[in-house]
Amino acid sequence: MLHKITPNFENPIHLVGLSGVVVATGVISVYGFQKFKLFKERRRLACLTKRKQTERQEVLAKLKAEYEFTPKRQLIIEIPVNELIEKLQKRVLSATEVFEAFLAKSILATEAFNSITEYIPQALEWAKMLDALPNPKGPLHGLPFCVKDDYDVKGMDTTLGLAKYLYQPAEDSAALVKVLRDLGGVPFCKTNLPQTLFSIGSENPVFGTVVNPHFPERRMGPGGSSSGTGSLIAAGGTVFGLGSDTGGSGRIPAHMCGISSLKPTIGRFCKRGAGSKVLPGCVGLYGTPSLMAPSPQHLSTVFKSIMESNLQRKYDGTVVPIPWNTKMYTSNNSLRIGYYTSLPMFPAFDSTQKTVLHAKAALEANGHTLVPFELPSVEETQWLKLFGDLRAADHWAFFEKICYGEVASQATRHFSKHIKYSHWMRKFISTVFGWIPLSKFQEISESFGVGFDADTGVKLWKCVEKRDALVDKVLSAIDTLKLDVIICPAYPFPSLKIEDLHKPEMFGATCYTCFWNLVDFPAGIVRFGTETGEGVDKYDDKRKKFLQIAKKAISHSIGMPIGVQVVGKKFEEEIVLRILNELD
Repeated sequence: MLHKITPNFENPIHLVGLSGVVVATGVISVYGFQKFKLFKERRRLACLTKRKQTERQEVLAKLKAEYEFTPKRQLIIEIPVNELIEKLQKRVLSATEVFEAFLAKSILATEAFNSITEYIPQALEWAKMLDALPNPKGPLHGLPFCVKDDYDVKGMDTTLGLAKYLYQPAEDSAALVKVLRDLGGVPFCKTNLPQTLFSIGSENPVFGTVVNPHFPERRMGPGGSSSGTGSLIAAGGTVFGLGSDTGGSGRIPAHMCGISSLKPTIGRFCKRGAGSKVLPGCVGLYGTPSLMAPSPQHLSTVFKSIMESNLQRKYDGTVVPIPWNTKMYTSNNSLRIGYYTSLPMFPAFDSTQKTVLHAKAALEANGHTLVPFELPSVEETQWLKLFGDLRAADHWAFFEKICYGEVASQATRHFSKHIKYSHWMRKFISTVFGWIPLSKFQEISESFGVGFDADTGVKLWKCVEKRDALVDKVLSAIDTLKLDVIICPAYPFPSLKIEDLHKPEMFGATCYTCFWNLVDFPAGIVRFGTETGEGVDKYDDKRKKFLQIAKKAISHSIGMPIGVQVVGKKFEEEIVLRILNELD
């Protein structure tokens, strides 16, 4: 016989039990709702991705059928940049002819290396408009260029490789894109990049993985995050391109793809509409637009045109009004140049160090004086940790927001381990593992501890104070040695195979570039060497996993290009360009 149980609300035990049931039901309901919400978002983003991928393939097939890469077009893209500019200025070649030649080549490059996300539909019309003018529009009249997919182009998506930003066309173009158009340039495509840009890899689930044009059968990585721009330029599919650089994102692909790039001082290039979706609100660490091109000569031509025009302040009043310094660029005066060949936190391989030494010898042969230079000690200044803390001062909240519902790339999955745990759980893991005196546990502690020294207003101010002190320290060292510029490695190794470059352990190698972002000095890249494989067997991996991975992976890198990094004083980009050209 069943008995009806009536709760006794006067009995505390019954009240506690009932409260527990209510709380448990509420927790389960909230958890279930959150899971359902995530499921719906994933389905929505999957549909958007599939739709975009289908449309992209249809456009590419249509363009390929319409624009064959003929021998005549091959001849056009092989014309040296100064000669090409002269032919366009004198109307020996039309802007439409040049545009179609590079368009045809870029189609083949995208089929082979997946460099481009989307083509800009209005580009052909813009080229025809230039041809209809009675006189050339500007010094870059008719030169096609590509735009990294973190720049706004009116009517186009700015995706960062994320499905949630698909079908949200920009209402206006980035200021730098408009400046280049006013100078006669023709932006014709947007280039691929790694998901979220927090990567030296080149993969995103919306548009796929970018491949380095060098030894394509090996599937080497182009570097990131300006992966598509670097790949397309190396493949000959554009005259020059726009990238961005917050920790080396423009210089690393230039180094790995064997091309040139320039990261200017913040304020020298207009930033409005460029990278505005990347780390908005970040304090103490700022990205900047970067120029990328086949050679330093290309960089100099474009940079000079921008600076001489004074057009940037028309679209962005935050730009520092510094004109092109002809004297600084053309001077034959001998310079004092600092150099270093390796950094202790991720030692450079033999071919990389020799490349810097060969560059040193070449500059000495040109009459310059080269003296050793050392970066401030990491142990003393903690600058590598400072870079990470400023980048993650929001407890990874921005990263968590933009990745919600997205299919994660390999690199993104590495960062996702931070947001799987609460802020306090990450702090607990970092603290506990930090007590264990083993390198593996120390690495885990450092990884989970990123951001905690900048996670309050007081701590953030302290980090900015440390950053400013670091700038003063570097300037004092430069002044003591009376240096004009510094040459150094761009990276401790050349490009690796895609699957190796995407490994999170390789991210620490950005110490060669991110330092100069942290202190905000201009820096450029020029190819000056080739990986030979010599000395790899003697490379001391110090029983650290990331060094062991690099040592094993570099066996596939023989023949890959190696760049030299040239660093100048703040707002002295012209000297950087001068030395890049001397080394070219």
